Amino acid sequence: MPAAAREQPVSLLLTFTEVCALLGRSASSLRRDLDTGRLPAPSGGMRKRGRGRGPALYWERRELMAWVAAGRPDRRAWEKIRARHVK
Repeated sequence: MPAAAREQPVSLLLTFTEVCALLGRSASSLRRDLDTGRLPAPSGGMRKRGRGRGPALYWERRELMAWVAAGRPDRRAWEKIRARHVK
């Protein structure tokens, strides 16, 4: 089997934990950034996980990568320029 066929497909959605790893941030600092508007809003709202757990947050990989490439502007600025960066 060719190496490309064995590779795992890249997920289009990133979980909170994956965003922490991608940005090199701790969960608490990422939650603070999310609460204060320094991180783009999660995509498609929140989805409920299993019993007794809070809602899961997901971000679109391409939007988050475009946000990083744009210099990580705050959420308000990102919403204004988002259409130019996310294709």
